[in-house]
Amino acid sequence: MVGRRSGHIVAVSSLLGKFGVAYRTAYAGSKHALVGFFDALRMEVHDARVQVTVVCPGFIRTNASLNALAADGSPHGQMDQDIEHGMDPDECAHQILRAIEKGKREVYVGKEKLVLLLKRFSPRLFHRVILKTRLK
Repeated sequence: MVGRRSGHIVAVSSLLGKFGVAYRTAYAGSKHALVGFFDALRMEVHDARVQVTVVCPGFIRTNASLNALAADGSPHGQMDQDIEHGMDPDECAHQILRAIEKGKREVYVGKEKLVLLLKRFSPRLFHRVILKTRLK
């Protein structure tokens, strides 16, 4: 891409790459790392006209929680309610494609994206809300 001086890299992180919640320490940490890595890469490939989009979805109705592993490595095997009531995967894909077409640097998908505004403009209230809605 750098040699051709064109291209577009799309990385999928998570809204938990922008804030953390209880019981998702490793997941949030890895997603924060993705956001930071691709933010830095975006700067490195800017002059080569390579675009970088980071996608940060919230709860999307997938089998993620069914396929998740518990702390002891055993299968979780249950559908989490937040995921079960999450955004339709087709709508998620549509929003991601629109963001790529528009050349967005970062895109937040799902109703939970409003939490980012809360964190930015009222961090103290954000903290109280997140503590009350702990994932377990």
